[in-house]
Amino acid sequence: MYHQPYPFNGEKIKVSVVAQKNGKIQAEAKKYLPDLVIGYSSGENEILSIPFLKTRLVHFDEYLEALNENLKYNEPESSLIYIDYEMSQAVLLSNYIFQEDSVLEPLETELGIKSIKRFRMNINKHPEGKNNIIDRYSETLAKFKKCSTSYYESKTNLTLDFWVNPETKKAFDINFKDGIFELFRLFKFFIR
Repeated sequence: MYHQPYPFNGEKIKVSVVAQKNGKIQAEAKKYLPDLVIGYSSGENEILSIPFLKTRLVHFDEYLEALNENLKYNEPESSLIYIDYEMSQAVLLSNYIFQEDSVLEPLETELGIKSIKRFRMNINKHPEGKNNIIDRYSETLAKFKKCSTSYYESKTNLTLDFWVNPETKKAFDINFKDGIFELFRLFKFFIR
C-alpha cells in the first residue's frame, strides 16, 4: 500500500500492511483505513449481503462450537457492519433514543415517522452448556433492565418492555455513556 501526502504531487510513500508478530503492534496501514465498513441494503441484495452474511454464519458456528464444547467464546470485533431490515430497526431505535428532535425531523417530514412510543426486546438466554455467552453480558443486561419500563425474566428468556418518554431517554443516557453507537452495537449483538 502507498500513500501520497497532500497536495498529492510528491513521491508516494510505501506503507506496511503486515502487523508485527503475534499482532501486538498493528500494521502501519491501519491508521489509513476506516474503523468501520458499513454495507446497507433495503431489500434482498444477494451480491452485497453474501460476504456479510457469511461472516455472521462463521461467527455463529464459532459460538455454537464454544457452547457445545464448554469453551470460552470471545465475541469477534469486526469492522464490517451490514445494515439490513433487522439492523435498520437497531439504527432507528438508537437514533430515537439519543438524537435531538431537530436531527430526527427529516424522518417525520419525509417518512411520516414522528417518534417511537414503545418497543420490546426478547432475549433467549441459551441456558445449554456452562459457557453461556449471555453471561458475559450480565452488566449490559442490567443496564437494559434499568432503562426498561418493565421486564420479565425466567431461566431461558428475558423480556424487556420500553415505553419511550423523556425519562426513558434519560435512563439510556445515564446507563449507556458512550451514546448512540454503543447502543447500536449492543442492539446489533442481541438481534443476531
